[in-house]
Amino acid sequence: MATSTASDLWEVPAANGASSRPLVPDDRSLASFKARVEATIELGKNKSKANRVKKNEERIAKQQDVAKMLKRGQRYLGLRARSSSAELH
Repeated sequence: MATSTASDLWEVPAANGASSRPLVPDDRSLASFKARVEATIELGKNKSKANRVKKNEERIAKQQDVAKMLKRGQRYLGLRARSSSAELH
């Protein structure tokens, strides 16, 4: 079983018998990676906020529909008097 050291993990394998060269992470790639990760996190936050707003709007619409159906049922049973046509629409 071959063991590898930490320095071995940062080496690029040699091609066609050439000597291997160490892979040094440069600051630009690390900064770029951090920026992409932060952008992805922000995107996820914005997406969850949009989902919350959408669910809230759907909940309000459902509550309004239930209220309309309740009033219609009450009018049908004679428990609520008919009112102006503006309330029906």
